[in-house]
Amino acid sequence: MPVLSALEERLVAVVAGALASRPGLAVAGAGTAPDTLAAGTGRLVVGIGDAVPDGVHGFAREDPPPGGGPPAIIRVLSLRITVTIAFRRRAATDDDDGHRAARRALLDDATLVLHALDAIPVRTGAALRPADPAPGFVASRVDLASFTVAALPTGDEQNGVATYVAQALVWPPEPGEATGLIETVDVDLGTAP
Repeated sequence: MPVLSALEERLVAVVAGALASRPGLAVAGAGTAPDTLAAGTGRLVVGIGDAVPDGVHGFAREDPPPGGGPPAIIRVLSLRITVTIAFRRRAATDDDDGHRAARRALLDDATLVLHALDAIPVRTGAALRPADPAPGFVASRVDLASFTVAALPTGDEQNGVATYVAQALVWPPEPGEATGLIETVDVDLGTAP
């Protein structure tokens, strides 16, 4: 299972769960085809924007994956991941009242998402762990970096973007090398610069 896509799918599921009761609202993962919204509806797109190695940790070659598992040597990479959530709401009517109603709906959508992703199980990454016993990742933090809403509608659409920064450890989902007794060691004696 590709690791970052699995993390993205978990984030989509958490956001979709938070908004399940919102009428006329669809939640999708990044990479889906953009669509034209029907009047009075909305759409959120959740996706990983970038992933950069943590400047402090990088690869921790001697660390086993979190949560136990078989003894193995697995290269665990600490990543700082940017997650974006694009909010869109189209006005039911193309007038000031319709635009204000769409803006209120978008802000209500955002409020529910911001509260859902601020819950302790999400912020600590516990809610993002899939059922797979060897998912290839563990998210340890999810923090809101910013939320912005366009001051003016684009046509009859209101738009906003939430940006989150997540910290995660990732490793190849396939088994690592078996550990055991090191029978021989090459020794190099000499002066180091």
